[in-house]
Amino acid sequence: MKIVFTLIILLCSYTSISQEGYPRNKNNYTVIATSGLNLRSQPDTQAEIIAKLPFGSKVIQQKENNPTTDWIKVSANNQVGYLYQMYLAPYNYKFPTAKINSDYSLLLPNCTCFDNFQYDPELNWIGVYKTAQRSTFETKSISFSYYHQQATIGTEVCIEINSDNIPEFIIGSKQLLSVERAYYSPPFDKIDDSIADALNTDFYFSDDSNELLYCYDNRDILLTEKDLKPRSIHWRGDINGDGVEDFIIKYGEKMAKLVLILSDYRGPDVEFLKVAEYYFGYCC
Repeated sequence: MKIVFTLIILLCSYTSISQEGYPRNKNNYTVIATSGLNLRSQPDTQAEIIAKLPFGSKVIQQKENNPTTDWIKVSANNQVGYLYQMYLAPYNYKFPTAKINSDYSLLLPNCTCFDNFQYDPELNWIGVYKTAQRSTFETKSISFSYYHQQATIGTEVCIEINSDNIPEFIIGSKQLLSVERAYYSPPFDKIDDSIADALNTDFYFSDDSNELLYCYDNRDILLTEKDLKPRSIHWRGDINGDGVEDFIIKYGEKMAKLVLILSDYRGPDVEFLKVAEYYFGYCC
Protein backbone atom coordinates (compact mmCIF):
# COMPACT_ATOMS: atom_id res chain seq x y z
CA MET A 1 0.00 0.00 0.00
CA LYS A 2 2.87 2.40 0.80
CA ILE A 3 4.38 1.83 -2.64
CA VAL A 4 1.06 2.52 -4.36
CA PHE A 5 0.53 5.71 -2.35
CA THR A 6 4.03 6.92 -3.22
CA LEU A 7 3.38 6.31 -6.92
CA ILE A 8 0.16 8.35 -6.78
CA ILE A 9 2.01 11.24 -5.14
CA LEU A 10 4.70 11.14 -7.84
CA LEU A 11 2.15 11.14 -10.66
CA CYS A 12 0.10 13.96 -9.15
CA SER A 13 3.19 16.08 -8.60
CA TYR A 14 3.59 16.25 -12.38
CA THR A 15 1.36 19.33 -12.46
CA SER A 16 3.58 21.25 -10.03
CA ILE A 17 7.05 20.26 -11.21
CA SER A 18 8.54 21.49 -14.47
CA GLN A 19 10.11 19.19 -17.06
CA GLU A 20 13.55 20.32 -15.85
CA GLY A 21 12.67 19.04 -12.36
CA TYR A 22 12.33 22.44 -10.67
CA PRO A 23 9.19 23.70 -8.87
CA ARG A 24 7.12 25.96 -11.11
CA ASN A 25 6.65 29.57 -10.06
CA LYS A 26 2.96 29.85 -9.18
CA ASN A 27 2.99 33.59 -9.88
CA ASN A 28 4.02 33.10 -13.50
CA TYR A 29 1.32 32.61 -16.13
CA THR A 30 1.35 32.05 -19.87
CA VAL A 31 -1.29 33.14 -22.38
CA ILE A 32 -2.65 30.04 -24.14
CA ALA A 33 -5.42 31.63 -26.22
CA THR A 34 -4.14 31.09 -29.76
CA SER A 35 -5.74 34.32 -31.01
CA GLY A 36 -4.35 36.31 -28.09
CA LEU A 37 -5.93 37.59 -24.89
CA ASN A 38 -7.22 41.07 -23.99
CA LEU A 39 -5.60 42.76 -21.00
CA ARG A 40 -8.41 44.86 -19.47
CA SER A 41 -8.52 47.72 -16.99
CA GLN A 42 -11.08 45.93 -14.81
CA PRO A 43 -12.19 42.28 -14.36
CA ASP A 44 -15.05 42.66 -16.81
CA THR A 45 -15.47 41.75 -20.48
CA GLN A 46 -16.85 45.26 -21.14
CA ALA A 47 -13.90 47.05 -19.52
CA GLU A 48 -11.32 49.04 -21.48
CA ILE A 49 -8.77 46.95 -23.40
CA ILE A 50 -5.27 48.04 -22.39
CA ALA A 51 -3.42 45.67 -24.72
CA LYS A 52 -3.81 42.40 -26.57
CA LEU A 53 -1.27 39.81 -25.49
CA PRO A 54 -0.33 37.19 -28.11
CA PHE A 55 -0.18 33.44 -27.52
CA GLY A 56 2.83 32.52 -25.39
CA SER A 57 3.08 35.88 -23.59
CA LYS A 58 4.45 35.62 -20.05
CA VAL A 59 2.68 37.56 -17.28
CA ILE A 60 3.19 37.89 -13.53
CA GLN A 61 0.31 37.79 -11.08
CA GLN A 62 -0.14 40.85 -8.85
CA LYS A 63 -1.64 41.01 -5.37
CA GLU A 64 -5.35 41.78 -5.41
CA ASN A 65 -7.44 43.00 -2.46
CA ASN A 66 -10.69 41.50 -3.79
CA PRO A 67 -9.73 38.63 -6.08
CA THR A 68 -12.33 37.01 -8.35
CA THR A 69 -12.55 33.39 -9.41
CA ASP A 70 -12.53 34.13 -13.16
CA TRP A 71 -10.00 36.95 -13.47
CA ILE A 72 -6.50 37.63 -12.17
CA LYS A 73 -4.56 40.86 -11.91
CA VAL A 74 -1.25 40.70 -13.79
CA SER A 75 1.62 42.79 -15.04
CA ALA A 76 2.80 42.42 -18.62
CA ASN A 77 5.14 44.63 -20.63
CA ASN A 78 5.14 47.24 -17.85
CA GLN A 79 1.34 47.38 -17.90
CA VAL A 80 -1.04 46.21 -15.17
CA GLY A 81 -4.52 44.87 -15.85
CA TYR A 82 -6.81 41.86 -15.71
CA LEU A 83 -6.84 38.66 -17.75
CA TYR A 84 -9.52 35.98 -17.97
CA GLN A 85 -7.96 33.09 -16.08
CA MET A 86 -9.17 30.10 -18.10
CA TYR A 87 -7.00 31.21 -21.02
CA LEU A 88 -3.86 31.18 -18.90
CA ALA A 89 -1.62 28.29 -17.95
CA PRO A 90 -0.42 28.78 -14.34
CA TYR A 91 3.26 28.13 -15.06
CA ASN A 92 5.89 28.63 -17.69
CA TYR A 93 4.81 25.78 -19.90
CA LYS A 94 7.13 23.46 -21.71
CA PHE A 95 6.27 20.69 -24.16
CA PRO A 96 6.86 17.27 -22.51
CA THR A 97 9.74 16.51 -24.88
CA ALA A 98 11.45 18.34 -27.71
CA LYS A 99 9.33 18.34 -30.85
CA ILE A 100 10.32 15.65 -33.32
CA ASN A 101 9.86 17.84 -36.38
CA SER A 102 9.13 21.58 -36.41
CA ASP A 103 7.10 21.15 -39.62
CA TYR A 104 4.36 19.04 -37.96
CA SER A 105 2.16 18.88 -34.88
CA LEU A 106 -0.55 16.45 -33.76
CA LEU A 107 -3.46 17.29 -31.44
CA LEU A 108 -6.61 15.62 -30.17
CA PRO A 109 -9.72 17.71 -29.36
CA ASN A 110 -9.83 16.75 -25.69
CA CYS A 111 -8.44 17.55 -22.24
CA THR A 112 -5.22 16.24 -20.71
CA CYS A 113 -2.89 17.13 -17.85
CA PHE A 114 0.09 17.01 -20.23
CA ASP A 115 1.43 20.22 -21.71
CA ASN A 116 0.58 19.60 -25.37
CA PHE A 117 1.00 23.25 -26.34
CA GLN A 118 1.96 22.87 -29.98
CA TYR A 119 0.31 25.88 -31.56
CA ASP A 120 2.45 27.65 -34.15
CA PRO A 121 0.96 30.43 -36.33
CA GLU A 122 3.38 29.45 -39.10
CA LEU A 123 1.68 26.05 -39.54
CA ASN A 124 -1.44 25.24 -41.55
CA TRP A 125 -3.95 23.67 -39.16
CA ILE A 126 -6.45 21.15 -40.48
CA GLY A 127 -9.08 19.03 -38.80
CA VAL A 128 -9.67 15.50 -40.07
CA TYR A 129 -13.40 14.68 -40.02
CA LYS A 130 -15.50 11.63 -40.71
CA THR A 131 -17.98 12.18 -43.52
CA ALA A 132 -21.67 11.29 -43.38
CA GLN A 133 -20.79 7.86 -44.80
CA ARG A 134 -18.55 7.34 -41.71
CA SER A 135 -16.12 5.28 -43.81
CA THR A 136 -14.38 8.18 -45.54
CA PHE A 137 -12.76 11.38 -44.34
CA GLU A 138 -12.42 15.00 -45.30
CA THR A 139 -10.17 17.82 -44.15
CA LYS A 140 -11.04 21.40 -43.26
CA SER A 141 -9.01 24.36 -42.08
CA ILE A 142 -9.62 24.75 -38.38
CA SER A 143 -9.27 27.38 -35.68
CA PHE A 144 -8.89 26.35 -32.06
CA SER A 145 -7.67 27.63 -28.73
CA TYR A 146 -6.45 26.19 -25.48
CA TYR A 147 -8.04 26.78 -22.11
CA HIS A 148 -7.08 25.72 -18.61
CA GLN A 149 -9.39 24.26 -15.96
CA GLN A 150 -9.43 22.41 -12.67
CA ALA A 151 -9.55 18.62 -12.88
CA THR A 152 -10.57 16.05 -10.28
CA ILE A 153 -6.99 16.18 -9.03
CA GLY A 154 -4.77 19.02 -10.22
CA THR A 155 -5.42 20.88 -13.45
CA GLU A 156 -5.79 20.06 -17.14
CA VAL A 157 -5.48 21.75 -20.51
CA CYS A 158 -8.28 21.46 -23.07
CA ILE A 159 -8.70 22.35 -26.73
CA GLU A 160 -11.62 24.63 -27.54
CA ILE A 161 -13.28 24.48 -30.97
CA ASN A 162 -16.14 26.87 -31.72
CA SER A 163 -18.15 24.32 -33.69
CA ASP A 164 -20.47 21.39 -33.06
CA ASN A 165 -18.51 19.41 -35.66
CA ILE A 166 -15.53 17.99 -33.81
CA PRO A 167 -12.64 16.44 -35.80
CA GLU A 168 -11.10 13.06 -35.14
CA PHE A 169 -7.75 14.79 -34.75
CA ILE A 170 -5.91 17.97 -35.74
CA ILE A 171 -2.66 18.25 -37.68
CA GLY A 172 -0.43 21.27 -38.07
CA SER A 173 1.83 21.25 -41.10
CA LYS A 174 3.95 23.65 -43.11
CA GLN A 175 2.61 22.03 -46.26
CA LEU A 176 -1.05 21.90 -47.20
CA LEU A 177 -2.40 18.43 -46.47
CA SER A 178 -5.31 16.39 -47.77
CA VAL A 179 -6.46 13.03 -46.51
CA GLU A 180 -6.96 10.34 -49.15
CA ARG A 181 -7.79 6.62 -48.97
CA ALA A 182 -8.30 6.91 -45.24
CA TYR A 183 -10.25 5.00 -42.67
CA TYR A 184 -10.38 4.82 -38.91
CA SER A 185 -9.18 1.84 -36.93
CA PRO A 186 -10.97 1.52 -33.57
CA PRO A 187 -8.59 1.17 -30.61
CA PHE A 188 -7.73 -2.37 -29.55
CA ASP A 189 -7.18 -3.45 -25.97
CA LYS A 190 -4.06 -5.25 -27.06
CA ILE A 191 -2.17 -5.76 -30.28
CA ASP A 192 -2.36 -9.46 -31.03
CA ASP A 193 -3.25 -11.71 -33.96
CA SER A 194 -6.70 -10.14 -34.28
CA ILE A 195 -5.28 -6.76 -35.26
CA ALA A 196 -3.58 -8.23 -38.32
CA ASP A 197 -6.93 -9.36 -39.75
CA ALA A 198 -8.52 -6.02 -38.98
CA LEU A 199 -5.69 -4.12 -40.68
CA ASN A 200 -5.25 -6.12 -43.89
CA THR A 201 -2.64 -8.45 -42.38
CA ASP A 202 0.25 -6.04 -42.93
CA PHE A 203 0.96 -5.24 -39.25
CA TYR A 204 2.70 -7.76 -37.01
CA PHE A 205 3.41 -7.55 -33.31
CA SER A 206 5.77 -9.72 -31.26
CA ASP A 207 4.88 -9.77 -27.58
CA ASP A 208 8.23 -11.37 -26.74
CA SER A 209 10.34 -8.63 -28.31
CA ASN A 210 7.70 -5.86 -28.04
CA GLU A 211 8.24 -5.07 -31.72
CA LEU A 212 5.61 -3.72 -34.09
CA LEU A 213 6.38 -4.34 -37.76
CA TYR A 214 4.66 -2.94 -40.82
CA CYS A 215 5.18 -4.91 -44.02
CA TYR A 216 5.57 -2.58 -47.00
CA ASP A 217 6.94 -3.51 -50.43
CA ASN A 218 8.42 -6.75 -49.05
CA ARG A 219 10.22 -4.82 -46.32
CA ASP A 220 9.63 -4.95 -42.57
CA ILE A 221 9.35 -1.42 -41.19
CA LEU A 222 10.05 -1.32 -37.45
CA LEU A 223 7.63 0.99 -35.61
CA THR A 224 8.67 0.28 -32.03
CA GLU A 225 8.79 3.06 -29.42
CA LYS A 226 11.32 2.85 -26.59
CA ASP A 227 9.85 1.84 -23.20
CA LEU A 228 6.22 2.07 -24.43
CA LYS A 229 4.29 -0.91 -25.71
CA PRO A 230 2.31 -0.36 -28.94
CA ARG A 231 -1.39 -0.58 -28.08
CA SER A 232 -3.32 0.17 -31.25
CA ILE A 233 -3.24 1.47 -34.79
CA HIS A 234 -5.28 4.53 -33.95
CA TRP A 235 -5.67 5.69 -37.57
CA ARG A 236 -4.29 4.96 -41.02
CA GLY A 237 -4.57 6.65 -44.39
CA ASP A 238 -2.67 8.82 -46.87
CA ILE A 239 -2.22 12.23 -45.25
CA ASN A 240 0.52 13.81 -47.34
CA GLY A 241 -0.88 12.77 -50.73
CA ASP A 242 2.05 10.66 -51.90
CA GLY A 243 -0.06 7.52 -52.47
CA VAL A 244 1.42 5.67 -49.48
CA GLU A 245 -0.41 5.16 -46.19
CA ASP A 246 0.49 7.12 -43.09
CA PHE A 247 -0.32 6.15 -39.50
CA ILE A 248 -1.18 7.37 -36.04
CA ILE A 249 -0.16 4.71 -33.51
CA LYS A 250 -0.89 4.62 -29.79
CA TYR A 251 1.94 3.59 -27.48
CA GLY A 252 1.61 3.00 -23.75
CA GLU A 253 -1.44 2.98 -21.50
CA LYS A 254 -1.26 4.94 -18.23
CA MET A 255 1.50 7.15 -19.59
CA ALA A 256 0.69 7.13 -23.29
CA LYS A 257 1.18 9.01 -26.52
CA LEU A 258 -0.01 9.03 -30.10
CA VAL A 259 2.70 9.17 -32.75
CA LEU A 260 2.12 10.52 -36.26
CA ILE A 261 4.16 8.53 -38.79
CA LEU A 262 4.38 9.86 -42.36
CA SER A 263 5.69 8.15 -45.47
CA ASP A 264 8.57 9.90 -47.16
CA TYR A 265 10.36 9.18 -50.43
CA ARG A 266 14.09 9.16 -49.83
CA GLY A 267 16.17 7.65 -52.57
CA PRO A 268 14.74 4.53 -54.19
CA ASP A 269 12.74 3.45 -51.12
CA VAL A 270 9.90 4.88 -49.06
CA GLU A 271 10.85 5.65 -45.47
CA PHE A 272 8.40 6.04 -42.59
CA LEU A 273 9.25 8.93 -40.28
CA LYS A 274 7.90 9.83 -36.83
CA VAL A 275 7.07 13.52 -37.15
CA ALA A 276 4.77 14.44 -34.22
CA GLU A 277 3.62 13.19 -30.82
CA TYR A 278 0.61 13.87 -28.60
CA TYR A 279 0.83 12.90 -24.92
CA PHE A 280 -2.05 11.76 -22.75
CA GLY A 281 -2.89 9.09 -20.18
CA TYR A 282 -3.95 8.76 -16.56
CA CYS A 283 -2.34 11.75 -14.93
CA CYS A 284 -4.18 11.20 -11.61
